[in-house]
Amino acid sequence: MKLSTSPTNSCMESPVKPPLCSAAFLVVAMFAAGCGTSKSSVARGLSESKPAPSLIMQMAARVLAQADALESESTRYIARGNRLRKKVGQLRVAERRLDDADTRMMVKKTIDTLVEEIEAWETKGRELRDKSRQLGEVAHMLLIDGFDDGWAAWISNAAPLVMEAVEFQVVAHNTQIRSVHPSKLGLMPAAQDMPEKHRGMSIRVPALTGQKAPKELNVSSFQVSRERNLFAHVEVEPSSKGPEPVPLNRIHKWRLLVSDLAGNPVENAKIDIVGHMPGHVHGLPTQPQVTGEVAPGVYRVDGMKFQMNGWWVMKFNIEHDGGKGSVRFNLVL
Repeated sequence: MKLSTSPTNSCMESPVKPPLCSAAFLVVAMFAAGCGTSKSSVARGLSESKPAPSLIMQMAARVLAQADALESESTRYIARGNRLRKKVGQLRVAERRLDDADTRMMVKKTIDTLVEEIEAWETKGRELRDKSRQLGEVAHMLLIDGFDDGWAAWISNAAPLVMEAVEFQVVAHNTQIRSVHPSKLGLMPAAQDMPEKHRGMSIRVPALTGQKAPKELNVSSFQVSRERNLFAHVEVEPSSKGPEPVPLNRIHKWRLLVSDLAGNPVENAKIDIVGHMPGHVHGLPTQPQVTGEVAPGVYRVDGMKFQMNGWWVMKFNIEHDGGKGSVRFNLVL
């Protein structure tokens, strides 16, 4: 078996330099590099002059592109570490089969050097991923800021969607409550036979959902498309009293606002709607449809219904003159 014992620096790839930031958002890049500037102060600094909403969103789009570039670069670093880790595994297998002590020592030194390189590549990848996440958060704030300035007349609720308050927790499928076990049903006395203080009580309990939403799940009602070409907002269609929560087990309407990343309304779009619960094997009990465009880029969605609480994902597949985009919203109801 022939083993290469040449210096392992030869297997190091030249790191790809991140794309150069334009002068317009170097301030934001400084934040991601850890210069101590808070996200809110950066966003305020870029928004104080109150330029046209489209200018704010164009700025945000460039910041988002920078975040995506850093994420891609971090993936390359981490992938390089994974390849070296695989090579280390192969060398360790080979080391155990060697009889010559000197050769085994050389292989061991090679392994030790590769392990150090793995740590360096993976550490750099994690650093880049963290910077990408921070830049992405700043870009998201700027997109919301610009979008809100241009679409304020149509935004009644900028907060994450929540379910209306109910008398007890709703967790069973298509019903509010179900029995612990059929064998227990006969153990409950009739209401008239129960003591006054026990009336209204039941041994029935909510069914477990069996799912938990990730701790850092993005539940914003403003989201950018996966293709990075659209920005959208959703909310329950408001009543004359103002914003409304998501109702339980009732068909209701939503409002969907869609623009490109410059803030221009996306008009005459064909929109397909899909909803499901990641922790369950079911989708929505209805088939929501867009029933009209009430203003440029403002769509009414009919047939929304949620039969239980928990983590829901709503996905809007949007076809328009400028192409296609898929916007995903996480809801914890």
